[in-house]
Amino acid sequence: MSEPTLMKINEVAAYLSVSRATVYRFIHRDGLPYVHVGPRRRVRREDLEAWIAGKGSETASTEGTQ
Repeated sequence: MSEPTLMKINEVAAYLSVSRATVYRFIHRDGLPYVHVGPRRRVRREDLEAWIAGKGSETASTEGTQ
């Protein structure tokens, strides 16, 4: 089994085309999973992709309720 890919906050921001502040907001308010590596936060690429997929499912399920 391969090692998980850990992304730095600035890498996550670039991947999502958002600011670092937005990534921190995703972590603290929206439940983006992360791990601590020493004092730093890192996001597993697999967790990021699953989180994105989950957000897409949430949007699709709430679109018909308005």
